[in-house]
Amino acid sequence: MKGILTLKKSAVIAVVCLAALCVSGCSKPTPEQVAERKQKKALKGGEAMNVSYKVGDTGPGGGIVFYYSEVGFSVHGSDVLCHYLECSPTELGYIPWCPGAFTGWQNKFKGIGRGIGAGKGNTDIILRADHVAPLTLANCAAKACAEYSTKTTKTGEWYLPSNNELLLIYRNLKLSGKIVTNSYYWSSSVETFYTNIGGGQAYACNFNNGNIDFDGCLFNNVVRDVRAF
Repeated sequence: MKGILTLKKSAVIAVVCLAALCVSGCSKPTPEQVAERKQKKALKGGEAMNVSYKVGDTGPGGGIVFYYSEVGFSVHGSDVLCHYLECSPTELGYIPWCPGAFTGWQNKFKGIGRGIGAGKGNTDIILRADHVAPLTLANCAAKACAEYSTKTTKTGEWYLPSNNELLLIYRNLKLSGKIVTNSYYWSSSVETFYTNIGGGQAYACNFNNGNIDFDGCLFNNVVRDVRAF
């Protein structure tokens, strides 16, 4: 009889332990846990592309994924083929495109593009150009983007989006309700045929309707940075 009681007691303990194990290890992960696991997998060994994301997911840099290309695309300064774009989860503020316009605007920004992946090169060109005043986080949108970092990324990885990259943010995140701000957002693409405001203009996207227009570089528009991976 004593042996039977001991066996029953052991069985009860085993069932309790199994239940506890399922509660702690078999429960469905939260969206935050899934995003964290994806980030760790993507960043391990240089962002391996066996991890897949969809638009609206949290990217490995902590941003919001807004574009995927199966073929891939290149960005300035990197030999790695990228497949995704993510943008910062919040805006960096209302910031001028640069601290002031100047003569030779067309020559200063030769090489700036509008396509997917062009924003990184555009940002680098803006930062290298001679400006009328030292660039700061408060007077230059590209500077604010380049200095941005997260727990899993460092400064220099983020950039001011190109014209087409900005349009993708509007179409894939604004129209779906992921972004709610109805205002003009700066792109890193410039308008070289007009010399209004004393020197030049850059393209901005109106997030109220998706229209692309150009605005004087001294004006404050919303800035949201982008990262390719």
